[in-house]
Amino acid sequence: LNKRERERERERERERERERERERERERERGREREGKERESENERDQEREIRREQKNTNLQTITVDFSTSIRFARGY
Repeated sequence: LNKRERERERERERERERERERERERERERGREREGKERESENERDQEREIRREQKNTNLQTITVDFSTSIRFARGY
């Protein structure tokens, strides 16, 4: 190979390396987006769990109030 062909070959190799680097960067970006979505849905699940827990507590309190009230009435208070 003469000098010019070797230079062109090196330039093509550098271009391929730059393209591979850009592709890796795009992959990392997609991974970050996916992670963000997973984190968001995890937060949503936690919030839903917390809401259900609060609703259960409210139901229990209501039941307790109703139960103690009905006992009071039964005893004639």
